[in-house]
Amino acid sequence: MPGCLSIEGAFSRAVFPTSSEPQLAYLLLKLRSSGDPKGTRAPLNWSLVMDRSGSMRGEKIERLKAAVTLVIDRLSASDVLSVVLFNHETKTLISAGTVNDPDSLKKDVQKIKTGGGTMISVGMQAGIKELEKTPSQGRVSRLLLLTDGQTQGDDDICRDTAGRCSQANGPVIALGLGEDWNEDLLQDIARLSGGSWEWITSADQIEAIFEREAKTLEDTMADNVKLTFRFPIGVTVRKVFRVVPLTEEIAFTAVGERDIEVRLGGLTRDIGQGVLAEVLIAPKLERGDYRVAKADLSADFPVLNLYARQASLDMVAAFGPEPSGMNSEVTDYLDKIALVNLQSIATKRMKEGDAAGATKALRNLATKALELGNEDLASTAATEADSLTKTGAMSSSGTKQLISKTRKL
Repeated sequence: MPGCLSIEGAFSRAVFPTSSEPQLAYLLLKLRSSGDPKGTRAPLNWSLVMDRSGSMRGEKIERLKAAVTLVIDRLSASDVLSVVLFNHETKTLISAGTVNDPDSLKKDVQKIKTGGGTMISVGMQAGIKELEKTPSQGRVSRLLLLTDGQTQGDDDICRDTAGRCSQANGPVIALGLGEDWNEDLLQDIARLSGGSWEWITSADQIEAIFEREAKTLEDTMADNVKLTFRFPIGVTVRKVFRVVPLTEEIAFTAVGERDIEVRLGGLTRDIGQGVLAEVLIAPKLERGDYRVAKADLSADFPVLNLYARQASLDMVAAFGPEPSGMNSEVTDYLDKIALVNLQSIATKRMKEGDAAGATKALRNLATKALELGNEDLASTAATEADSLTKTGAMSSSGTKQLISKTRKL
């Protein structure tokens, strides 16, 4: 039935052991939506926030112009578009408005010139201002940010603005071009806004990435997706991960004393999302069934003019003296998360100046990846470990490769 949400759940064990000690448990949730059988889509509200600093000169800016032109060609008269340019300051090239004269907009795009430094926050702030000109209800709203460089000391302002984007139902699609951008910052922007990020390794990929992101927005059926976990006394959440379609830790917000809310962006026609929550359960001495969480899923269906649609699932776990084995699907996800964590540890140790600790984490990552049959990731990790041993540093390209490869497991 169109406009419906579904939520399926499983635990890391069918039966947990009774114990006098607290124990970890994992809650796996699979989220899906049913769309419009007619195949229509919701109108979009898209703000493109583009780096035009001096480092974007040449092929980069020309490819970017072509990519923006491609987006304009895909939009209809019901869609809203804005284009913001930034270097050390900002310029609104196209103010938020419906796409009634695409040829005129494309002529404006061809006028883009490069120069100056890079201050991402001013672009983001101007972009969210353009998004907020159009009410989010009835539209799929996104802020697409592209940069090829390091911002000038305004990292925390970028993070604060990402939170504002989340509250405005405008998740950020953060795109880093080349090897000189700050992967930590763009990951944080995506995580805090409920959006996504991607590494564009070379300028000739820009158009394909823009086209892919445009298609994802067009295929979005459920938007403003929120997952709320309601925990009883004795259950404490530790971490939350997205495991489908990508593997990454995601932010959550405390709601009240024991509940948390996770913003998940959108659900497309064909691909749902998978979420894995790590919780600590207080000691359970007696056999029985215990409620561990209630999961409430909420989403809008702008194409159907349906809002705040709901689905819920009570998660009740069994405890007994003879515990079952681990859920194999959860184990597979935990293996992938372990690889993500090892990559994260290596990067963190390196930034702390602990080359030996970073090298150890990379060696462990290579070994674990090989055990799981991922020779490509193992080779990349081993190469970075060797480089670190010889030079005392990880390469920018290698660091980005490791982050990108682990999240796409």
